Amino acid sequence: MGTQAVLNVLTGERYKVMSQETKRILHGDYGRTVKPFNREIQKKAIGEALPITCRPADLLAPELETLAKKQWRVLKSRKKMSCPMPCSLR
Repeated sequence: MGTQAVLNVLTGERYKVMSQETKRILHGDYGRTVKPFNREIQKKAIGEALPITCRPADLLAPELETLAKKQWRVLKSRKKMSCPMPCSLR
């Protein structure tokens, strides 16, 4: 938010120019803040996009099962190879 304070001073108007971090905070990408935002400033920052109101990590797709299946396929394919690793390591 220090960057935003400097931009406010340089432009002579609050929130005339907004840093990407400020926009992401107003969008909710970093989670909730202690106090709610001024709705006008939030709308100016994120436009018509809906702000994130839940825990941002909950929006991520689960990857553990996908990665485990992919790794299992790699291990299976290495077993089929005649010498998957240097023979001294077997």
